[in-house]
Amino acid sequence: MTTYELLFNAQVNFLFFINIIYALFNKLKAFNTPDSYKYRHRYSSSSSIIVIVLLVLVPVVVVVVVVVVVVVVVVVVVVVVVVVVVVVVEVSN
Repeated sequence: MTTYELLFNAQVNFLFFINIIYALFNKLKAFNTPDSYKYRHRYSSSSSIIVIVLLVLVPVVVVVVVVVVVVVVVVVVVVVVVVVVVVVVEVSN
């Protein structure tokens, strides 16, 4: 995958993340019946757990993507340097 594809995937995942948070907050605000107040803590705690998990996973995924991109760039630079050294040695002989 190229860097642009990875960045595009990260942006799409971030948009999904924002939509999920938006939907969770709208669900929390939707409880207007008298009976819903009894169970509101259940929904808010489960929604909070989901949001916390998402907030932890998104930075981890971003860090992994950045590490992969850096490793690919380093490997490409090393290969280019090796090829240049081999060519210089062959030309000098």
